[in-house]
Amino acid sequence: MISEVNDVALSSCPKCGGSLQVLGATGRGVCSTCGIIDLPSAPTQKEPVQSENRLRNMIVSRKIIVIALIVIIIGVGGVFYILQQPSEPSLTPTRTTIIQSPTTTMKPTEIPTHSPSPTSTTTATPIINEETKIKEMLNGYYDAFNKHHIEKYLDYFKDNGQKLYNHGEDGIYTGHESIEDQLKLILQVYPDITLKNIDITKLEISEETATIECKYLVSSEKRQYIEQVTEYIQLVKINDAWKIAQTDLVSES
Repeated sequence: MISEVNDVALSSCPKCGGSLQVLGATGRGVCSTCGIIDLPSAPTQKEPVQSENRLRNMIVSRKIIVIALIVIIIGVGGVFYILQQPSEPSLTPTRTTIIQSPTTTMKPTEIPTHSPSPTSTTTATPIINEETKIKEMLNGYYDAFNKHHIEKYLDYFKDNGQKLYNHGEDGIYTGHESIEDQLKLILQVYPDITLKNIDITKLEISEETATIECKYLVSSEKRQYIEQVTEYIQLVKINDAWKIAQTDLVSES
């Protein structure tokens, strides 16, 4: 048996499932088991509409949420992209200080001109040539003494040259006249005096001076005299000629 209550067909008791008799439009029914029960009312026409609206609202809400999420994602991505870009230089104008150096005017290079200088009479010559000159001078000096040639002997001394005996302890003779008088006295005492075995043991030369050390024997057969002597000679160069500035005869016996 099928009953209709408020447009809803009922064939059995909603509680026990037994046979049901509807009591008209009262909204009740009689069940053989449960007795009189209230029957459920039929759904109104508004409920489907409300359900549809709620569904639409849910769809709209979800769309809004999705759109909001997309916007947030896009915004976060944009911020991240900006942070990854190299920073641009500041547009603040930079104050530049320009230091101007004084202008230097370059003068043309002057090429020095060399005018020929007059030839000097004291032009330095190689040491080896000077050594040769000094040795030749010494040979003439001792040869003049052995030949008792007084004028030639004196010519080897400078005008104020000195002759010492034993560092001046046995006599100092300065100038040509004094040396000449002393030499004449020696020749009177030792008329055959000669110098033998002459040996140059030291010869040092600078530009204008020279230091010499000579060893020899002083001999006189008539006086039976012989003595070993070392002569220390200081030379100076005057007008390209070597002259004796001082000589010191030191006895070794």
